[in-house]
Amino acid sequence: MGSILFLGLVTRLWGIGVESLWLDEATSLSLARMDLAGLVQWTAQDIHPPLYYILLHYWIALGQGEAMIRGLSALAGVLNIGIIYLLGRTLFDQRTGLYAALLLAVSPLHIWYSQETRMYTWVTLLVSTSVLLALEAWKGRRWLPWVLYVVATTAALYTHYYAVFGILLENLFLTYLLLRPGRTPWQNRASRDLLWRWLGSQLAVFVLYLPWFPTFLLPITVGGGGWVALGVGKPSLAALAQTVVLYMVGTGRALYPALVRRPGYLL
Repeated sequence: MGSILFLGLVTRLWGIGVESLWLDEATSLSLARMDLAGLVQWTAQDIHPPLYYILLHYWIALGQGEAMIRGLSALAGVLNIGIIYLLGRTLFDQRTGLYAALLLAVSPLHIWYSQETRMYTWVTLLVSTSVLLALEAWKGRRWLPWVLYVVATTAALYTHYYAVFGILLENLFLTYLLLRPGRTPWQNRASRDLLWRWLGSQLAVFVLYLPWFPTFLLPITVGGGGWVALGVGKPSLAALAQTVVLYMVGTGRALYPALVRRPGYLL
């Protein structure tokens, strides 16, 4: 596992400072340079919540060169490799965990965003951690995994709104576990206890997120991202298929020869 983490570190640091900042990265840096009150006020009018920018606000005290400010994303990228290993080992076995970690370590898309001054690797890390802690909490009555789960899940929501899909996944999976034969919550006391603890954890996440909840609802109720609607519009079936391709072999499709891309599609 140590060699996989090292591989992930090298691939994420290699050339991390070569490219200059592009528009979204410059926006991240501009926000990080604000005082915290101004930062939160600005993000309340934006399409992303503030936690990543707050982390970057303190991170840039180490330096503001391209490599340094992107290092915050690279850090999350490497940590996520370890979390994916633990997830694979928890759900299946150690070999599965190692394969999963290796695939993430060399994932072109994950490497790409690990070298970008944006919040995407952080929300990936936090959602992965949330799922891992949920699995640990479901195993028994220990309170610490439940507390850490609430913290990680709330942090994910304050990092990117799409974290809500991670919470949906957890709820669907727990529903499946509880509705298996012999585990229905009205027939099994352990299942009932688990269900109540889970509902309590979801309520705790909601209460902690409540101050930002009206802002979360704003783009849903009134719309937003006008430039996206004008520039992209309603995606076609071809565009959806291309999205799958990009997730398989990364955003630099033109950089890969066909002999590399086609096995990637199959994988």
